[in-house]
Amino acid sequence: MKKLFIIGIMCLFLLAGQELPAQTNSGKPDFQEFCNDIGLGFEPDNKEKFDTKFEERLWEVSGADPQTASDREAKTKINKMWDRHKLDFKCGTMGRSILKYLIEGNVIGWLTRLANKYELDINFVDPRDNQNVLEYLNQEIKRKDDVAGAKDHYSSDLLRTYRDKLIRAGALTTKQIANPEFTTAEQFFKPGESLFLERQDRRAEIAFTKAIEINPKYADAYTARGMVRIKRSTSEDFGNDDPAQSSNADSFESMLMESAVEDFTKAIELNSIAKAKGVNYFHRASAYKHLLKLDLAAADLSKSIELHPSADAYKMRAEIYCQQNKKANAAADEKKATELGGKVEAKCRQ
Repeated sequence: MKKLFIIGIMCLFLLAGQELPAQTNSGKPDFQEFCNDIGLGFEPDNKEKFDTKFEERLWEVSGADPQTASDREAKTKINKMWDRHKLDFKCGTMGRSILKYLIEGNVIGWLTRLANKYELDINFVDPRDNQNVLEYLNQEIKRKDDVAGAKDHYSSDLLRTYRDKLIRAGALTTKQIANPEFTTAEQFFKPGESLFLERQDRRAEIAFTKAIEINPKYADAYTARGMVRIKRSTSEDFGNDDPAQSSNADSFESMLMESAVEDFTKAIELNSIAKAKGVNYFHRASAYKHLLKLDLAAADLSKSIELHPSADAYKMRAEIYCQQNKKANAAADEKKATELGGKVEAKCRQ
């Protein structure tokens, strides 16, 4: 299985065993084991489920059994553990935040996975230098730009690549987080739209969530967040190579899709305009289709067609009818979609 890290900083670590992290006198887990995992590249015990020992240990230290816990259970426990102990995740003699250590160790993939897959807070301030991870990267880029002829393996160009990936995963500076100019839901919604168009999906989701926090009745924000979540669920790498697991109700992909369903449901409740309701029924049907809840998807598409007829709605319902072996219904919908200007390949033959 493809690894997400390279062994680039072995000289910084002492070889450690692969047992569970020990408890310190303060009752906190011994996070030095995570540092060893980064540098030494220990193999996970459960190689079918995990790419790295780092991820497997993250489950273990949060209390999620790597053998039996579902993705949903693990994500909940990991978030609780992270919120409580994120400042204790330190590596190296300088006590650097593990997020910054992942950058130094050239394992940016794991850092973005923490943000994307487990949706952990990566924007907290490290009290050691009063910077969060994005501010640290900006500082390092400037420092390397100022040093003529820098040729080490994390040159400024490579750090810029890291920064782009982190920004797409939702990284913000403390100034952006506490922007005093943003006081209304609309002020967060508009940048969210731009971020979505720029394919910065996680940051867009955060912006829409902030808009909803300010105005819980902001229907368009629920719609937009639902669309982002569908996109994230179908396009991001959650380290899941098993198609059967991806369709499991407790997989990370399915959890995001279920969250999208909840967003569209809320948007339907809040909207009084027939067209807007119809659009949200269509989007919710798309989420149900991905979740293989075909009856619910077909019902939503029927409602969407009733409120706001569209070629896309007829086309999707035709696909569902075909999967359900309702070939006559599928053919009728394909014909209707074509009449409305849709491009349809008549795949379902009677």
